[in-house]
Amino acid sequence: MSLYEIPLYRVFWRTRRLFQRLGAEFQPVPGGAPLSPPQRAVLEFLDREDHQTVPELARSRSVSRQHIQVSVNELVDRGWLETVPNPAHRRSPLIALTQAGRERLANAQAIEEIMVHEISRHFPPEDLVTTARTLGKLEDFFNSAAWQEIRQRHIDEGVSQ
Repeated sequence: MSLYEIPLYRVFWRTRRLFQRLGAEFQPVPGGAPLSPPQRAVLEFLDREDHQTVPELARSRSVSRQHIQVSVNELVDRGWLETVPNPAHRRSPLIALTQAGRERLANAQAIEEIMVHEISRHFPPEDLVTTARTLGKLEDFFNSAAWQEIRQRHIDEGVSQ
């Protein structure tokens, strides 16, 4: 059996392809000045989760602190994010959306809401609910002890050899 015939691998493969396609189709993000997918993700996360430090943002997205820092710096330069003193840690400020950042994100989301409704008409709602639920379960799995054990056995130990 080919790796591509394993159902879970097909989910991974198609998710990677879809992620690439969404980046291409929605770049530039509608509704204003250009916004890269990593920048968009930072704005969306802060819109949902409020103030965060760069390390917290990085952990929540499973990317490096440096990767997030680049996006944060660009968004601060555009006036869409600001740094706020962090009472818990003087050297790691909190990152927050500015009013301009909220407006930029809202403009993009208003246009995308229309597009999402139009695209949704081409799929049975129950299929979309099942897909979202399955992807959520996969995300939860990658936060579990079971994944950490598998990762340790097959990835981390292999790297150290």
